[in-house]
Formats: sequence, structure tokens, C-alpha cells
Amino acid sequence: MKLCRRCGETKPFELFSNNKTNNDGLQSWCKECVNEYTKDYYQKNRTRILARQKANPEVGRKSAEIWRNTHPDLYRERIEAWREANPEKKREYAERRRALLSGANATLTSKEWADIWVEFDGKCFWCGDIATEMEHIVPLQPRPGGLAGHHVKGNVVPSCAPCNDKKHNKDPLLFLFEQRGF
Repeated sequence: MKLCRRCGETKPFELFSNNKTNNDGLQSWCKECVNEYTKDYYQKNRTRILARQKANPEVGRKSAEIWRNTHPDLYRERIEAWREANPEKKREYAERRRALLSGANATLTSKEWADIWVEFDGKCFWCGDIATEMEHIVPLQPRPGGLAGHHVKGNVVPSCAPCNDKKHNKDPLLFLFEQRGF
């Protein structure tokens, strides 16, 4: 048992963080008091802290990298929990990453995609059936000699899976002619 110097309560050792500089190897404040103090400090100094973080983004990146490397299992758990709680954001990030890797602009937001979906009433742009997927009219990775499209509002439409699979990376006009039997 150890006495917390902030709240004055005697608590079990496991409720104190490690501190090699103290004789007993533990912090003088319990974890609860440290958390309370940290939250209060942040609230009182929020603008100054955010300004410092904005001025020195590398410091935050480095500290996050160190934490990830020292807590890989906890990091993986948190990432998986976030992905399960945010499937739309996960899909949005994956689409943006795919576009950026192909050298395209990637400015489409979830809100813009939702507006497009409503505009087409959830119907496939190509055939009018119920849409299930996002389709790039001009493909991000076209066939050799074709123009590459971008992941932007003017280049995405709802599509059913069969049309999306059939179109793949074809030129939109060529695909439309095939669909119409020309």
C-alpha cells in the first residue's frame, strides 16, 4: 500500500505508475490523480498545446511512432475496434489510398458520396438496377493508352456489382456502347 501525495488516500501499488527516480520505484501520485491533473492541465492550456503541436508536427509523429512500437498489440486492438465502429470511414480511407497510389487526386468525401447516392436514388448509373458499389466513370487505372480518372465527386457514380465488374477499367463510352449493343 502507498499514500498518494495528491489525494491523501492509501492505495495498492498497482494503482501507481512506475518512476525509477523515486526510492520505491513508483510515482508519488496515483494514476487517477495523474489523469485528473492531465485533463485539467489540457483544458486550461488547450490553445497553447494545440499551437505547439501544429508548429512541431514531427514531435507528435515521433512520439506516436514510439508508442506504436512499444505497444503493438494494444495498437492493433485499437485499430481493429475503430475499423469495426467506423466501416464507412474505413472504406473512404481505403478508396482514397487506392486513388493516391495510382497517382490520382482524391478529394471525394463521405458527404459527397452520400449526396451522389441520393441523387441516383441508389440505382446503378449504367443499367438502373439496385446499386451496391462505387464506380469510377473514368477508371483510376485505365488500360494502356487510356486516360486516368480521379477519385472526385464528378467521377464517381453508384453501380451494381455486375456492371462494375464488366466495366472494370474500360473507357466509359466503350462500355456504354457495349451495354447498349452497338
